Amino acid sequence: MKLYTFGAPRVGFLSFASHTEQALQGVYRCVHAGDPVPMVPVWPFVHTTDEYILNSAQNISPGAHSMTNPTPGYLNTASKYKSYADIQKGFELRHQEAIRLDFEKRHQAHFSVRWAKKIGAALLDFLNKKGVLHSIQASVTGLLTIYDAIATYLANEIETTQAYAAEVKGIVGHMYVFCGLPAGKFIDFSYRGIRLIFKKMLMKLSQLAKFSIEMASHTAPLLV
Repeated sequence: MKLYTFGAPRVGFLSFASHTEQALQGVYRCVHAGDPVPMVPVWPFVHTTDEYILNSAQNISPGAHSMTNPTPGYLNTASKYKSYADIQKGFELRHQEAIRLDFEKRHQAHFSVRWAKKIGAALLDFLNKKGVLHSIQASVTGLLTIYDAIATYLANEIETTQAYAAEVKGIVGHMYVFCGLPAGKFIDFSYRGIRLIFKKMLMKLSQLAKFSIEMASHTAPLLV
């Protein structure tokens, strides 16, 4: 059995993605780089390893999620290739070398495909390195979201662990600027402050993804 998807969102944690790869004889996950839907839900939700990039634009655009719209449109871009072997292949940054973000360079971040992936990879790498990703997932209840749990952990690392405080501040600082907030403004590294940054980031990406799906549904032809 093989799985083919176009513009699919993330649907599980690392363990689920790994199980999917092992259970199937092939996963062909096609994306437009600028499509916001494959970017949600954000970290620590992940995709399967490999991705086939049908369009490599770096700007995040709601129109990139459309199946039929020719700019770029999944039907349009996919039809240009004779086989999957001809398509540019990529993979999630979580499978590359570790990424550490410097707080002093947070002004370089901006709302783009590149930084969405880079910040996500840095956060996942840190949580995996500390060996807490599974325990954070297990702590989630009906009242506590995964982002509440991550914000709690990051705030505690800044407050109590000097060795990792700079690394966490680098991640949070880049998230802050990614949301469009000024790099020179004071950043609250308490649980409340970090959770607010997560909320802003989630809302920005989720609203764009929702708008993309609505746009795609309005332009899609009726299939009978």
